[in-house]
Amino acid sequence: ALQMEHFEDDATDLISKRTPQILDELLPRIKVQVAKSPNAIEWKYYLLAIYREKGQFEDAISVAKDMKDLDGDPYYDYILSDLYQDFGDFEMASLFAHNAYETDTTDLDYQANLISIYTELNRLDEALTIANNMIAHTPDQIGTYIARADIYFEKQQYNKAVDDYSTAIALQSSNYYARFKRG
Repeated sequence: ALQMEHFEDDATDLISKRTPQILDELLPRIKVQVAKSPNAIEWKYYLLAIYREKGQFEDAISVAKDMKDLDGDPYYDYILSDLYQDFGDFEMASLFAHNAYETDTTDLDYQANLISIYTELNRLDEALTIANNMIAHTPDQIGTYIARADIYFEKQQYNKAVDDYSTAIALQSSNYYARFKRG
């Protein structure tokens, strides 16, 4: 039987370094461990990571929902949002991202995720509201200025976009994306 050692190592990183053949061999073993310990989030996380690496997003989503049922942490909404994005369903991704955000409006990852999804869905005003809130509370986050600049660019508010790209460059002069976009 597999032993659960050093789970603090990122399961996704571990799984992503495996060949498809090893994943195929590992999958039934992990399923056995999940069946033996159905309340062990760690085994389910390995199972989710394998399904995700294999592109089996429906199975990964099912496992993530089980994990959320076991432990109501908003992080599982974040994971589900990410999986739905991988699956190409941005409407469902937005629902789970919004749930995570509403549970913890201070989490920068939840906010950035929601900005990305809203931008993808062309819900630019909603994305802009969250970006403005992030900048008001954490004005040193380069990525937020870039995300907001990208939103302004999409809204054809080019001067505002240039200002935000410039702020990102001022915070990190080596940011080539902001330099390229600013022109």
